[in-house]
Amino acid sequence: MTIKSFFENIEVEICNEINSCSDKIDIAVAWLTNYAIINTLRVKAVQDDVKVRIIINDDKINNIQINQYRALGNS
Repeated sequence: MTIKSFFENIEVEICNEINSCSDKIDIAVAWLTNYAIINTLRVKAVQDDVKVRIIINDDKINNIQINQYRALGNS
């Protein structure tokens, strides 16, 4: 695994890294609130059959974001 640091266009870089995965993705973050990143993860899981595991903080911020995302018809 190569470690890289990004200070600009972080959303794009994260989505590019997600799109380059072909087997599984493990994520552990305090908050996951970016819809572009969440959707990229969903697409990888559904269309490319990539196993995605996410550990996030069980708090109001994440619960609101997840419920809003689900309200759009996503799971």
